[in-house]
Amino acid sequence: MSKESFKKVKQPLGRRLLHWSIRVAAVLAVLFAVHVGLLAFPQILLKNTAEAGSVVIHYPGSPDPAIQALAETTDHRLRAGGFGDPDSPEHIFFFPDQGLYSLFTRLARQPTEAQGFGISALGTTYVSGTRVEALGRRTGGAPQYSVWEGSLPHTMAHEIAHLIMVDSIGRSTWVGLPQWKREGYPEYIANIGLIREGSTASLPSRIEILLDDDSWLGPRSWDRIHYEAGLMVEFLLEVQGMALEDLLADSVTREGTRSAMLEWGRSTV
Repeated sequence: MSKESFKKVKQPLGRRLLHWSIRVAAVLAVLFAVHVGLLAFPQILLKNTAEAGSVVIHYPGSPDPAIQALAETTDHRLRAGGFGDPDSPEHIFFFPDQGLYSLFTRLARQPTEAQGFGISALGTTYVSGTRVEALGRRTGGAPQYSVWEGSLPHTMAHEIAHLIMVDSIGRSTWVGLPQWKREGYPEYIANIGLIREGSTASLPSRIEILLDDDSWLGPRSWDRIHYEAGLMVEFLLEVQGMALEDLLADSVTREGTRSAMLEWGRSTV
Protein backbone atom coordinates (compact mmCIF):
# COMPACT_ATOMS: atom_id res chain seq x y z
CA MET A 1 0.00 0.00 0.00
CA SER A 2 1.44 3.43 -0.94
CA LYS A 3 1.98 6.11 1.62
CA GLU A 4 -0.70 8.17 -0.13
CA SER A 5 -3.32 5.38 0.18
CA PHE A 6 -2.37 4.78 3.76
CA LYS A 7 -2.94 8.43 4.57
CA LYS A 8 -6.43 8.27 2.98
CA VAL A 9 -7.43 5.28 5.07
CA LYS A 10 -6.00 6.70 8.21
CA GLN A 11 -7.97 9.94 8.31
CA PRO A 12 -7.85 11.74 11.66
CA LEU A 13 -10.47 10.44 14.13
CA GLY A 14 -11.98 13.89 14.51
CA ARG A 15 -12.60 14.19 10.79
CA ARG A 16 -14.19 10.74 10.59
CA LEU A 17 -16.48 11.58 13.50
CA LEU A 18 -17.43 14.83 11.79
CA HIS A 19 -18.35 12.99 8.59
CA TRP A 20 -20.50 10.48 10.48
CA SER A 21 -22.14 13.28 12.47
CA ILE A 22 -23.08 15.05 9.25
CA ARG A 23 -24.55 11.85 7.82
CA VAL A 24 -26.55 11.13 10.96
CA ALA A 25 -27.77 14.73 11.11
CA ALA A 26 -28.86 14.52 7.46
CA VAL A 27 -30.82 11.31 8.09
CA LEU A 28 -32.46 12.80 11.19
CA ALA A 29 -33.35 15.95 9.26
CA VAL A 30 -35.02 13.90 6.53
CA LEU A 31 -36.95 11.81 9.08
CA PHE A 32 -38.07 14.97 10.90
CA ALA A 33 -39.19 16.56 7.63
CA VAL A 34 -41.21 13.43 6.73
CA HIS A 35 -42.68 13.35 10.26
CA VAL A 36 -43.79 16.99 10.22
CA GLY A 37 -44.84 16.78 6.57
CA LEU A 38 -47.23 13.90 7.23
CA LEU A 39 -48.75 15.66 10.24
CA ALA A 40 -49.11 18.95 8.39
CA PHE A 41 -50.33 17.44 5.10
CA PRO A 42 -52.08 14.11 5.82
CA GLN A 43 -53.93 14.48 2.51
CA ILE A 44 -50.81 12.98 0.95
CA LEU A 45 -52.24 9.64 2.11
CA LEU A 46 -55.94 10.59 2.03
CA LYS A 47 -56.87 11.12 -1.60
CA ASN A 48 -60.67 11.61 -1.38
CA THR A 49 -62.51 14.68 -0.13
CA ALA A 50 -66.08 15.51 0.88
CA GLU A 51 -66.91 19.23 1.05
CA ALA A 52 -69.87 20.97 2.67
CA GLY A 53 -69.82 24.65 3.53
CA SER A 54 -67.38 25.16 6.39
CA VAL A 55 -66.09 21.57 6.43
CA VAL A 56 -63.77 19.55 4.19
CA ILE A 57 -63.25 15.88 5.09
CA HIS A 58 -60.23 14.06 3.68
CA TYR A 59 -60.41 10.26 3.77
CA PRO A 60 -58.81 7.15 2.23
CA GLY A 61 -60.37 4.51 0.03
CA SER A 62 -63.08 4.97 -2.58
CA PRO A 63 -65.52 7.91 -2.83
CA ASP A 64 -68.23 7.38 -0.22
CA PRO A 65 -71.64 9.15 -0.23
CA ALA A 66 -71.94 8.47 3.52
CA ILE A 67 -68.90 10.66 4.18
CA GLN A 68 -70.39 13.42 2.06
CA ALA A 69 -73.50 13.22 4.26
CA LEU A 70 -71.24 13.32 7.32
CA ALA A 71 -69.61 16.51 6.06
CA GLU A 72 -73.04 18.09 5.57
CA THR A 73 -74.21 17.08 9.05
CA THR A 74 -71.05 18.40 10.69
CA ASP A 75 -71.27 21.66 8.76
CA HIS A 76 -74.90 22.09 9.82
CA ARG A 77 -73.98 21.40 13.43
CA LEU A 78 -71.39 24.19 13.38
CA ARG A 79 -73.27 26.77 11.34
CA ALA A 80 -76.55 26.32 13.23
CA GLY A 81 -74.72 27.74 16.24
CA GLY A 82 -73.21 30.62 14.28
CA PHE A 83 -69.81 29.01 13.84
CA GLY A 84 -67.93 27.76 10.81
CA ASP A 85 -66.87 29.91 7.86
CA PRO A 86 -67.59 28.62 4.32
CA ASP A 87 -64.98 31.08 3.00
CA SER A 88 -62.33 29.48 5.19
CA PRO A 89 -63.36 25.85 5.73
CA GLU A 90 -61.76 23.62 8.34
CA HIS A 91 -60.10 20.41 7.17
CA ILE A 92 -60.70 17.09 8.93
CA PHE A 93 -58.59 14.02 8.29
CA PHE A 94 -60.92 11.09 8.78
CA PHE A 95 -59.87 7.46 9.14
CA PRO A 96 -62.75 4.95 8.85
CA ASP A 97 -60.52 2.20 10.24
CA GLN A 98 -57.73 2.16 12.76
CA GLY A 99 -54.70 1.38 10.56
CA LEU A 100 -53.62 4.81 9.30
CA TYR A 101 -55.12 6.54 12.32
CA SER A 102 -52.77 4.59 14.61
CA LEU A 103 -49.83 5.82 12.52
CA PHE A 104 -50.86 9.42 13.02
CA THR A 105 -51.46 9.00 16.74
CA ARG A 106 -47.91 7.69 17.06
CA LEU A 107 -46.52 10.57 15.01
CA ALA A 108 -48.42 13.07 17.17
CA ARG A 109 -47.76 11.16 20.42
CA GLN A 110 -51.46 10.82 21.12
CA PRO A 111 -53.22 7.81 22.69
CA THR A 112 -54.50 5.40 20.05
CA GLU A 113 -57.78 5.02 21.94
CA ALA A 114 -58.65 8.71 21.46
CA GLN A 115 -61.71 9.37 19.29
CA GLY A 116 -59.96 12.29 17.70
CA PHE A 117 -57.34 14.95 18.31
CA GLY A 118 -56.08 18.17 16.82
CA ILE A 119 -52.76 19.95 16.50
CA SER A 120 -53.54 23.64 16.78
CA ALA A 121 -50.02 24.71 15.74
CA LEU A 122 -50.53 22.94 12.40
CA GLY A 123 -54.27 23.55 12.12
CA THR A 124 -54.95 19.84 11.61
CA THR A 125 -57.72 17.63 13.00
CA TYR A 126 -57.83 13.83 12.99
CA VAL A 127 -60.83 11.58 13.75
CA SER A 128 -61.11 7.80 14.06
CA GLY A 129 -64.35 6.28 12.78
CA THR A 130 -63.55 3.00 14.52
CA ARG A 131 -63.13 4.58 17.95
CA VAL A 132 -66.15 6.87 17.75
CA GLU A 133 -68.55 4.22 16.49
CA ALA A 134 -67.35 1.62 19.00
CA LEU A 135 -67.96 4.07 21.83
CA GLY A 136 -71.46 4.88 20.58
CA ARG A 137 -72.36 1.18 20.49
CA ARG A 138 -71.04 0.71 24.01
CA THR A 139 -72.85 3.68 25.56
CA GLY A 140 -76.01 3.72 23.47
CA GLY A 141 -75.30 7.37 22.68
CA ALA A 142 -75.81 8.60 26.24
CA PRO A 143 -75.54 11.09 27.67
CA GLN A 144 -76.41 13.21 24.67
CA TYR A 145 -74.26 16.27 23.94
CA SER A 146 -71.14 14.69 25.40
CA VAL A 147 -68.05 12.78 24.30
CA TRP A 148 -69.91 9.63 25.34
CA GLU A 149 -72.50 10.28 22.65
CA GLY A 150 -70.20 8.38 20.27
CA SER A 151 -71.28 10.56 17.35
CA LEU A 152 -69.01 11.32 14.40
CA PRO A 153 -70.56 14.77 13.74
CA HIS A 154 -70.17 15.63 17.43
CA THR A 155 -66.53 14.52 17.53
CA MET A 156 -65.69 16.31 14.29
CA ALA A 157 -67.43 19.51 15.37
CA HIS A 158 -65.70 19.39 18.77
CA GLU A 159 -62.24 18.96 17.26
CA ILE A 160 -62.86 21.70 14.70
CA ALA A 161 -64.12 23.91 17.53
CA HIS A 162 -60.71 23.74 19.20
CA LEU A 163 -59.19 25.29 16.08
CA ILE A 164 -61.97 27.90 15.90
CA MET A 165 -61.25 28.84 19.50
CA VAL A 166 -57.49 29.11 18.96
CA ASP A 167 -58.05 31.24 15.84
CA SER A 168 -60.40 33.51 17.81
CA ILE A 169 -58.25 34.17 20.86
CA GLY A 170 -54.71 33.27 19.81
CA ARG A 171 -52.66 30.26 20.77
CA SER A 172 -50.80 31.96 23.63
CA THR A 173 -54.09 32.93 25.33
CA TRP A 174 -55.56 29.48 24.70
CA VAL A 175 -52.58 27.70 26.25
CA GLY A 176 -52.97 29.75 29.43
CA LEU A 177 -56.64 28.87 29.96
CA PRO A 178 -57.79 26.32 32.54
CA GLN A 179 -58.84 22.98 31.11
CA TRP A 180 -62.56 23.48 31.73
CA LYS A 181 -62.59 26.54 29.45
CA ARG A 182 -60.42 24.91 26.79
CA GLU A 183 -62.80 21.92 26.63
CA GLY A 184 -66.06 23.59 27.60
CA TYR A 185 -66.11 26.16 24.81
CA PRO A 186 -65.55 23.56 22.04
CA GLU A 187 -68.37 21.48 23.56
CA TYR A 188 -70.55 24.59 23.45
CA ILE A 189 -69.69 25.18 19.78
CA ALA A 190 -70.36 21.54 18.90
CA ASN A 191 -73.77 21.38 20.58
CA ILE A 192 -75.45 24.75 20.91
CA GLY A 193 -76.85 24.90 17.37
CA LEU A 194 -78.75 21.64 17.79
CA ILE A 195 -79.92 22.63 21.26
CA ARG A 196 -81.32 25.91 19.94
CA GLU A 197 -83.16 24.08 17.16
CA GLY A 198 -85.56 22.61 19.67
CA SER A 199 -83.83 19.88 21.58
CA THR A 200 -85.77 18.45 24.50
CA ALA A 201 -82.47 18.19 26.42
CA SER A 202 -82.79 21.49 28.27
CA LEU A 203 -79.91 22.84 30.31
CA PRO A 204 -81.67 22.07 33.65
CA SER A 205 -82.32 18.49 32.55
CA ARG A 206 -78.66 18.07 31.62
CA ILE A 207 -77.59 19.53 34.96
CA GLU A 208 -79.65 16.77 36.57
CA ILE A 209 -77.70 14.20 34.53
CA LEU A 210 -74.47 15.79 35.75
CA LEU A 211 -75.57 15.39 39.36
CA ASP A 212 -76.71 11.77 38.92
CA ASP A 213 -73.81 9.70 40.26
CA ASP A 214 -75.10 6.52 38.62
CA SER A 215 -74.57 8.09 35.20
CA TRP A 216 -70.86 8.51 35.79
CA LEU A 217 -69.61 5.21 37.12
CA GLY A 218 -66.34 3.54 36.12
CA PRO A 219 -64.51 4.96 33.13
CA ARG A 220 -67.04 7.77 32.71
CA SER A 221 -65.70 9.55 35.80
CA TRP A 222 -63.28 11.64 33.72
CA ASP A 223 -65.92 12.69 31.22
CA ARG A 224 -68.11 13.97 34.02
CA ILE A 225 -65.64 16.85 34.30
CA HIS A 226 -65.71 17.29 30.52
CA TYR A 227 -69.52 17.24 30.46
CA GLU A 228 -69.66 19.72 33.33
CA ALA A 229 -67.32 22.07 31.43
CA GLY A 230 -69.67 22.19 28.46
CA LEU A 231 -72.67 22.90 30.69
CA MET A 232 -70.85 25.66 32.57
CA VAL A 233 -69.82 27.45 29.38
CA GLU A 234 -73.36 27.13 28.03
CA PHE A 235 -74.69 28.58 31.30
CA LEU A 236 -72.31 31.54 31.16
CA LEU A 237 -73.00 32.38 27.52
CA GLU A 238 -76.69 31.48 27.18
CA VAL A 239 -78.07 32.27 30.64
CA GLN A 240 -75.75 34.96 31.97
CA GLY A 241 -75.23 36.54 28.56
CA MET A 242 -71.44 36.51 28.56
CA ALA A 243 -69.33 36.71 25.42
CA LEU A 244 -66.19 34.71 24.73
CA GLU A 245 -64.05 37.64 25.88
CA ASP A 246 -65.82 37.62 29.26
CA LEU A 247 -65.30 33.87 29.61
CA LEU A 248 -61.53 34.32 29.31
CA ALA A 249 -61.27 36.50 32.42
CA ASP A 250 -59.39 35.03 35.39
CA SER A 251 -62.26 36.14 37.63
CA VAL A 252 -64.53 33.57 35.91
CA THR A 253 -63.60 30.47 37.87
CA ARG A 254 -64.78 26.89 37.77
CA GLU A 255 -65.87 26.95 41.41
CA GLY A 256 -67.86 30.17 41.10
CA THR A 257 -69.44 29.16 37.80
CA ARG A 258 -70.39 25.70 39.02
CA SER A 259 -71.99 27.10 42.18
CA ALA A 260 -73.97 29.72 40.24
CA MET A 261 -75.09 27.15 37.65
CA LEU A 262 -76.31 24.64 40.24
CA GLU A 263 -78.16 27.35 42.14
CA TRP A 264 -79.82 28.48 38.91
CA GLY A 265 -80.68 24.86 38.05
CA ARG A 266 -82.39 24.37 41.40
CA SER A 267 -84.38 27.57 40.94
CA THR A 268 -85.82 26.35 37.64
CA VAL A 269 -87.26 23.12 39.09
